[in-house]
Formats: sequence, structure tokens, C-alpha cells
Amino acid sequence: MKDAYTFDRDEAGLEAGYEKHIVAYDRIFDRCGLEWYRVESDVGMMGGLGAHEYMAPCAAGENEVALAPTTGEERWTLQEIRAGRPLITAATQDKFVPQMVNFDELGAVDFRKGCYPGQEIVARAQYRGQVKRRMVGARAPAGVELHPGQEFKGGTVIDVAPAENGSELLAVMPV
Repeated sequence: MKDAYTFDRDEAGLEAGYEKHIVAYDRIFDRCGLEWYRVESDVGMMGGLGAHEYMAPCAAGENEVALAPTTGEERWTLQEIRAGRPLITAATQDKFVPQMVNFDELGAVDFRKGCYPGQEIVARAQYRGQVKRRMVGARAPAGVELHPGQEFKGGTVIDVAPAENGSELLAVMPV
């Protein structure tokens, strides 16, 4: 892995520098004669608005890459909703314990590790097996406009995407 950092005066300079990095890396991989893919990635602990990784298929590689045609953000969001994977945003952060958004069922919480704010509440919900609200998939009819954090049928919308004849969403609802 190689990270690159810049010290730009403004966002326009950052964008120009980032584009130069992309062009340079694209050329390097082309000159090496590799089959390669530039994919969007997580910005990690450093933050920022966007990041990319380069991947080159190799039998000895350590990662798997799933390739799909470009689908756009709405289609991606719909697939994430159908898979039951919530996207926590500013509108929904600090409103739920992990079990309410099914992070325990997704394997996204390690109950044996570390100290963190809210640990006692999270552990109590896990070991007593009681939460009063859980995330579920739902549908909204056409013409109903929903946003994360909004109330919906007694619950709270986590994520929503357009779908056939309306929208599909994840919402934390009373159990």
C-alpha cells in the first residue's frame, strides 16, 4: 500500500493534484502491462472526501474483487438496503445502539474487545438479549419522499433508495 499526501492551499489545488496522481498511477500500471482496476475506497482515519485503490488480479493475491458494471449511487444504495447493511449518516448517528441496526447480526461488533463510550449499554443489550427496537426492511409507496432520520410508521428511517413503484428503506422500528 502507498499513501500520498499533499499540502494544498485550497480545494481546487487538491483536486488538481489528485488528478495528477490518478494519471500518473494509471500510466504506471499500463506501462507494466497489468490488468488493473481503480476502485473507490474508504478514506480511512485520515478522512477526506474520496480515495481510490488500485487492484490487479493475481492468483497469489490476498483480496477478492467483485466486478460489476457501473450502476450509480442509487442502485448501489438499493442493493445495500436489500442486503440489510445500514449506512449511518449525520442524520442517524448517536440515535441507536449497534443491536438496533443489526450490527450484531452482521458481525460488525466485537463484544470481547476494548473499551468505548456506551460499552455498558451495548453489552447489557447483548447479554440480556433485549432491545426494544430493531432495523427492518420496508417499502414506501410512490410519492412518499423519505430521508434518513425521518419518522416513518412509528420508527426512524436509516437509509432509503428509489425502487420499482416507490422506494425501499431500512428503518429502526419497535419490536
